[in-house]
Amino acid sequence: MPTISVIIPTYNRSHVLPNAIQSVLNQTYEDWELIVVDDGSGDDTKEVIKPYLKDNRIFYFYQENKGVSAARNYGASMANGKYLVFLDSDDLVETNWLFDFWDLVCITTKVHVVFCGIEVRKLHLGTTKVEIPSKRLRKSGMDWGLPIPGSFLVEKNVFWELGGYDEKLKFSENTDMLIRMQFFDLEFTYTDNVNLVYLQNEKGGNSILSNKIDSIEYLLNKHQIFFSQFKKNKRSLFQILVVSCLKLKMYSNSRKWFLPSIKIAPLNLKVYLRYIISYFPFVVGKVYG
Repeated sequence: MPTISVIIPTYNRSHVLPNAIQSVLNQTYEDWELIVVDDGSGDDTKEVIKPYLKDNRIFYFYQENKGVSAARNYGASMANGKYLVFLDSDDLVETNWLFDFWDLVCITTKVHVVFCGIEVRKLHLGTTKVEIPSKRLRKSGMDWGLPIPGSFLVEKNVFWELGGYDEKLKFSENTDMLIRMQFFDLEFTYTDNVNLVYLQNEKGGNSILSNKIDSIEYLLNKHQIFFSQFKKNKRSLFQILVVSCLKLKMYSNSRKWFLPSIKIAPLNLKVYLRYIISYFPFVVGKVYG
């Protein structure tokens, strides 16, 4: 039985999926299985993955389209490993990704979740930045920064005790997962090695923006206790709501998030600026396209 199960959900990404799979095949640590869950793709994903199934560590499952959270949960239900790592099909990992996770599991008396560093490549902007987990973890718990699949390994039993991924969420589902970790007596550790390459594209279609708004509103309501303590993160979500509403030309909706944002950060000039330009659609179009 493998020690680590890597789960890749995918939907109409046959053009990038092989890159993600190959980066797993390149791992220096070899006691793994890879579970690819096809979430109802309409492209040639099934044909693209066939050559990789010759490796008896790689498995392919198909389900009708239910969303990424359901696909991850399905993959976890099929996993044989003691530990789970989720990876998006358009991202990449460095060769020591799994080795560094496993090394920390071995040298730590008891650990439930392990984090690694992230290289964020904003392809649409041509910029790169690095997120280091030691700057996000605090003695009192976890002050999450970018909760991205592939940046953490979690014990499978813990994953199910947490309830798995919330399938109601189509956005911020990893944020939701990490928030729930706050309320369990879990041990966290991390490597600052930058092992995940997160390839971020501009994703701003109307349906995606609507999903983002619905999910964040749901998240804020679901985790009121958490956000009453972590107000900086609450403000960040408010601003995502503001910008998403502006992009959808929902100007009055964007303004309703102004007051709660100001209460948290009364000196944040960007909040005031966004409020002002919400009255000038022409300016909104120039700033947010």
